[in-house]
Amino acid sequence: MKGREYRAPRTHLDGEVGNLEDTIYFAKYNHTWKEYSFLLYLSEGRDGVEVFPKERIYYILGDQSAVDELIIAAGRYGEELHGEVWVYNDSRWNRVRDL
Repeated sequence: MKGREYRAPRTHLDGEVGNLEDTIYFAKYNHTWKEYSFLLYLSEGRDGVEVFPKERIYYILGDQSAVDELIIAAGRYGEELHGEVWVYNDSRWNRVRDL
């Protein structure tokens, strides 16, 4: 289940018009990493009747030691920049390669 919204372009210098961005609210994925297989569930929503906070929760099902190894590897990868710089635009931070 997903929603779609308009996102303004990162820059307005080249006449870009922006794009549509999908937001996933619920999904199930089969994921393979190294020699391990996982079921990954994504759920976004609210707990209770209050408008906020909205939470995004990930469930990773698989061998516990393999899940732990995957989480550590993903966390370490996410901490590093990979040829990008951080740019604040459209009320959020984005990693940008083409500057």
